[in-house]
Amino acid sequence: MIGNTESGGNFPETPVPYGNHPSAGQAVGRNQRSPSLYRTLPANGRLARGLARLLELVALCLMTATALPQEAALPAAAQDLLALPRLPAVSADPRGNYLLMVHERGLLALEELRQPSVSVAGYRLNAATGAPHAPIAYFGLTVFDHETGRVQAVALPEGVTIGYPLWAPDGSRFAFTVTTPTRVELWTGNPANASAQRLTDAAVNAVHGAPCDWTPDSRYLLCQMIPEQRAQLAARVIAEATSPARLADAPSALDRDLIEFYLRSQAELIHVVSGERQKLGPQAILESITPAPNGQYFLARRAAPAYTALGATEAWDRVVEIWDRRGELAWTLSRTAEGDPAAPRAASWRATAPATIVWVDRRAGQERILAMAAPFDATATEIYRTQHRYAGLAWLEDSSLALVSEFDPGHRITRAWLVDADNPQEPVRRLGSRSVDAAFPALGRLMTRADDGGKTVARVQDGAIFIVARSGESSYIERIELDSMQSEIIWESNGTTYERVVDVVDPDGDLLLTRFESANEPPNYRMHDLRTGSKWSLTSRRHPAPELTNARRIDLRYQRTDGVELSANLYLPAGVTAGTPLPLIIWAYPRQYGLGSDAVLGGGPERFPDLERAFKLSFVLSGYAVLDEVSMPIVGNTESANDSFLEQIVANAQAAISAAASTGYVDAARVGVAGHSYGGFMVANLLAHTRLFAAGVAMSGSYNRTLTPFGFQTERRTLWEARDTYLAMSPILYSDQIRSPLLLVHGVLDDNNGTPPIQSQYLYEAIRHNGGEAQLLLLPFEGHTYRARDSLFLTANTMLDWFAKHLQRSEITAEAMAAVAGRAPIEF
Repeated sequence: MIGNTESGGNFPETPVPYGNHPSAGQAVGRNQRSPSLYRTLPANGRLARGLARLLELVALCLMTATALPQEAALPAAAQDLLALPRLPAVSADPRGNYLLMVHERGLLALEELRQPSVSVAGYRLNAATGAPHAPIAYFGLTVFDHETGRVQAVALPEGVTIGYPLWAPDGSRFAFTVTTPTRVELWTGNPANASAQRLTDAAVNAVHGAPCDWTPDSRYLLCQMIPEQRAQLAARVIAEATSPARLADAPSALDRDLIEFYLRSQAELIHVVSGERQKLGPQAILESITPAPNGQYFLARRAAPAYTALGATEAWDRVVEIWDRRGELAWTLSRTAEGDPAAPRAASWRATAPATIVWVDRRAGQERILAMAAPFDATATEIYRTQHRYAGLAWLEDSSLALVSEFDPGHRITRAWLVDADNPQEPVRRLGSRSVDAAFPALGRLMTRADDGGKTVARVQDGAIFIVARSGESSYIERIELDSMQSEIIWESNGTTYERVVDVVDPDGDLLLTRFESANEPPNYRMHDLRTGSKWSLTSRRHPAPELTNARRIDLRYQRTDGVELSANLYLPAGVTAGTPLPLIIWAYPRQYGLGSDAVLGGGPERFPDLERAFKLSFVLSGYAVLDEVSMPIVGNTESANDSFLEQIVANAQAAISAAASTGYVDAARVGVAGHSYGGFMVANLLAHTRLFAAGVAMSGSYNRTLTPFGFQTERRTLWEARDTYLAMSPILYSDQIRSPLLLVHGVLDDNNGTPPIQSQYLYEAIRHNGGEAQLLLLPFEGHTYRARDSLFLTANTMLDWFAKHLQRSEITAEAMAAVAGRAPIEF
C-alpha cells in the first residue's frame, strides 16, 4: 500500500545517497496555504464536470472542516506498530574505525507537507529553500567507535533536516547538508569527537540530489552552490508559480524565470579546513559533477533547457563534458536530447585508472562499452559488446577487471560477465545468470568498498571477490576465485531469522555488519567477527505491539486452474478457532512473469512488518483475517501478456479465496480486497468482473487506460497498437458492473505517471452515476505515497470503518461459493 508505484517501484531499503532527496513516488504539486483538513466526498456531481469539478472538490477538501465519523477505531497497538521509528541507517568509514548511524523519522508531520512549494521543470521544490519539498526526514547522527564501543551523538541545530552523510576517502571527516527554514547549508563532522560545524556561509543547491562529492585527496568538497549574484524572484513570479491556471503547452516566461532561479548553480571547490572557495567552470544547470580518480578532471552533466513547453524536460539537451582543474572545457562527450536512443549514456569514471571516461554507445541494436583516457584526444577503445541491454558495471579493485551486467528481455535473464578492460581481446567469463522470475532473482550483490580515492570498487582479497546472496531461507556470502571461478560459502545466516549483510566495516574484511529480524523481533544490527565466529548485537529494539506476536500465520501453497503454482500468507487474530470463519481482507499486487515461469512462490523466514505490512496487519488486531503476499502473476510473453490480464487476475483471486477458505478460518462470502497503485487498478477490475468480493479499497490507482495511451507498467504497446487490451483493462468502462462497494483513496498532489487524482474522481463519478456505491477520500498535500502520520492513520481508520460496514453482508454467498468451490470461469 505504501511503497508500490504504478511503475512497479518501491521505497529503497538502503539509504538514499548524500543530499536532501524526495522519496520515491513523491508528487509534484503547487503551494498550498489552506488548513490541513481531510474530507470524504459526498455522493454528488456528474462525470461530465470533469477536471473543473475535481479542482472544486479539492479546494473544498482543503478549506472546509468536516469531521469524519469513525465507528471503528484503529487499536492502540496498531497505532504503535505504524509509528515505530525506523532503524537508523549505518555508514562505515573507509578506514574501518567508525560507524555513523543516521536517524530517520518514518512518518512526517502533516505540517512538513504543507510547507510552501513550487513546481519547476518536474521538480517539486520548497519555495523558501529551493531544496526538494519534504525530503526524507533524516534528523540526527550518532558516531559509534567499534574498537572502544564508545557511542556519541553529534550535536546539531534543533528542528533541522539533514542530508545523508558522505565520508571523506581518508575517513577523517564526513560531510552532510543541514536544511534550515531558509536555505541548505554545508556542514562537516569529525568522528573522533562527534563534533560538527558549518563549513561556509554560502548556500548549497540541492535540487538535483547529492550536491557534493569529495576530491580524492580528502582536502576539498566539490559542490553545487547557489550563485552569489542570483536575482530575487519578483512577487509576480511567485504568484504565478502557485496559480492553478496554467497552459501545459504554452511557452512561458514564468518557466524561464523559475528554472534560472532554482536550477542554475555554480560548481565550487571548497577547502574543508579553511573554507576557501574556488569557482569551477561556468554557472550551469548541473545535474551532476564528479572528480576523476586523480582529481585533475571533472565529469559534468548539465542540461540546456528548451523553453518550448511547460516542464518538457525530456526535450532538453543534455551535455556531457569533461573539465580540467581550472574549470575549462577539456572534451565534450555528447550533446543530445533526453530520450535519444542513440545518445551515449551511463558515462562515468573508471575507478581503477587515473582519468579514463567510460560510457555506453548503442548502434544497430547492439550496446558497446567504450573508454577513453586523458587527454581525450584518441579513438575510443571498445571494452565489451552485447546485443542485450546494458545493466551496470563494477570495477574490481587494483585490477583492470570489470563486472558487466546485462539483461536479456526476450528470456528475462540477467547475466554477469568478467571483462578485462585493458585486454578486451581476451575472452570474457560468465560469472553467473539468473531468471528475473525466480523466487530469488538477483545474481547477488557484489561486496564493495571505497578505495583510497573514494571511488566504489569491488572488494578483492587474495585473488577472490565476494557476493552477498540469498537462497531459500538463508542469506550467505560466497567467495569466488577469479582464476578458477571456484566458489565457497564463507558465512551463512541460520535461516531461522531474516538476516542480511549490510556492510564489511574493516579493511581486512573480518568484521561483518548484518541486519536481523523475525516476525516478532524488530530489525536490529549485529556484528560478526569472521575470524573467531563470535557475534554481538549492536542495537536493541523491542516489539511495539506485543499483541501481534500471538497472531497466527499459515503459509498457503496452492495452484490456479492452469497449474501455475501460487502462494500467500494467511494471518489470523490470536485465539481464533476453526468453525467460526472470519471476514477476510486480501492485499495483492499484479506482477508479470515470463512464459514457462513456475517460480512465483515466495520463500525465506518471515520478516518483521515494515510500514507497508504493518498497515496491512493492523487489521488483524481488529479481528480480521488478512491474506498478504498473495501471488498475483500475469504469465506470458512480454509483448502480449496483458491480453489475458483480466482472466489471470480473476483466476488468481479465485484460487486465493479457495485456499484461504479451505483452512476453515475464512468466510468466502465476506471477503474484501485492497491494493495500492497497480494493486488499486487490480481491485477495480476485480470488482468490475467478478462477484467474489463484498467490498474493495483502491488507493492511488489508474482506472482509465486511455489516459495512459503510450504504455503503462510492463505494457509497452501504445493504445493504438493494442486498442482492445487498453479498453478491456479500463475498469471505468465497466463501472456499471461494479456492484460491490468501493472506497477510493487518492493523494491530491499525486503526479505519478498514469495516476493523477482525476483517475479516482472519474471512477467515483461513474460508479455513482450508474447506481453503484462508492466513496472517495482525498488526502491533501499527499503524493502517490502517503507520508504523513495523519494521512496514514486516517486512511487506516476509514478503511476499517468501510470493511466493518460492508463485510457483514452475505447477499453474494451463493454466487461466491459456487465460483470458488467449482473455480467456475468468469464471463467477460
